[in-house]
Amino acid sequence: KLARINISKSGIGASVGVPGFRIGMGADGKVRRTMGIPGTGVYHTEVIASPKKPKFDVSEKANAPSAGGGVNGDVKSLDYTVGLASSAGGSGLM
Repeated sequence: KLARINISKSGIGASVGVPGFRIGMGADGKVRRTMGIPGTGVYHTEVIASPKKPKFDVSEKANAPSAGGGVNGDVKSLDYTVGLASSAGGSGLM
C-alpha cells in the first residue's frame, strides 16, 4: 500500500507513503502531510502547500484588449493609470 489513487465527483487525488506517514495531493490541489500511529486511529494532517489564488489587480483591467490598441500590457497599464490620474486631477482643479 505504498501509493493510493482516489477518484471522486470533485476530481482525482493521489498519495504515497508508508504506515504512519503519507503525503498526498487532493482534488482541491492542496498537498497534505499525514502522520499517525498505525492501528490506533491517532493521526495529524497538515496542509503543506495549496494552489495559488489569483489576486484581483486594477492593472488586469488595463491589460484587457481595448479599442485604442497598444503594443503590450505594460503600455496599456500605463495609459490606464495616466487616464485615471489626469481625470482625477482635472476635477480637483475646477
